Amino acid sequence: MWDPSVWGMAYANNTVLPGPGFYCTSFCKLTIIPPKYYEFKNSCKPEPIDECVRGTSNCAANAYCLEPVDNVGFSCRCNERSFVNLAGGIGCFSSGVQLILHVVGQAYSVQNLVTDHANMLLARSKIMQAMLNSTYLIASSETLLQEGVIDYPVENEGGAIVSGAFAGRSLWRIILRFPTNQVDMAKIATGSIFNDNLYWNSVIRIESVIEMNTMQRCKNDRRVTCFGDANCVGAARCIFDSPDIAMEIKSEGGATAPLQVTSSGADVLSVDYDIMETAFKIRMRYDSTIEDVVNVVFLSHITSPVSSTEMATFNNDEFPCLPMGIGQFQQQRENSGTSSVYYSPHARLCTCIFARPRAIPKRY
Repeated sequence: MWDPSVWGMAYANNTVLPGPGFYCTSFCKLTIIPPKYYEFKNSCKPEPIDECVRGTSNCAANAYCLEPVDNVGFSCRCNERSFVNLAGGIGCFSSGVQLILHVVGQAYSVQNLVTDHANMLLARSKIMQAMLNSTYLIASSETLLQEGVIDYPVENEGGAIVSGAFAGRSLWRIILRFPTNQVDMAKIATGSIFNDNLYWNSVIRIESVIEMNTMQRCKNDRRVTCFGDANCVGAARCIFDSPDIAMEIKSEGGATAPLQVTSSGADVLSVDYDIMETAFKIRMRYDSTIEDVVNVVFLSHITSPVSSTEMATFNNDEFPCLPMGIGQFQQQRENSGTSSVYYSPHARLCTCIFARPRAIPKRY
């Protein structure tokens, strides 16, 4: 039975609906406009649409499409490797900057960890505001920054600090992530504030409860730990109270699988299309001296934007080239479209020839 009194609130005001009664399913499909996020399928009772399965959501290609418990509507969320560019999983940038800050809490105890966690959340918010008020971020908001660290919560590093000025106190990790299109990359790479411990303590300090952890690092290279100026090249000064902040430039690239595979670090030197062979020729360099590793080349035939349906039907067996050894000769990989793969252990070069198969799969 179609009962507009049950569904009337789901419609906009002044929407004209047929009166209550028993109608044929085809009548409801053709005559009655279903409420938002609903459809008429096998009866005149509106049923929720699964936008994620159908690929009708507006989620970014590298975002998760999430259905709520009642299946009414959907939400989007950038995957944990990408960087939030637009709120709600609508924009997920593939590269960005990740800041890892180590902050000292109270004396280590189970009770203090609870209050420390609340303080660290407040400290993270203050750090976000400080970055927004600076000129390092071109365009962003705390809403975007908070969404960008959903998969990167503040965490206690476990146990008490063993030695130094903060011995006996707990150590916490705070992560911030910014997409590269919202960061002044040149300025953040040379930013002096990342060496200014007084500045960061002025941002996060809550009395003497919350403070930045410090490291001994060379002023001209934050990656180098020093014990004096003699450890730093170019007559650079060793900063004994450098804030414990690590900066990483990250890319979304890579694949996840239940099997962890070690790689020796293959580099693609060139990609050429051979019109005579109707094939792509890819020249690679890799280290064949490392044992127990697998070098893999992924060549996707999907064009952007990738629909949710394509993502849901992804099959990793359909990648064109998946060599399973080093110094091996493989060919006739018809299921993957690989014509031949040649390895040259002596020159440490690998040339993969990807031929177009006669019957092109729907997606690989």
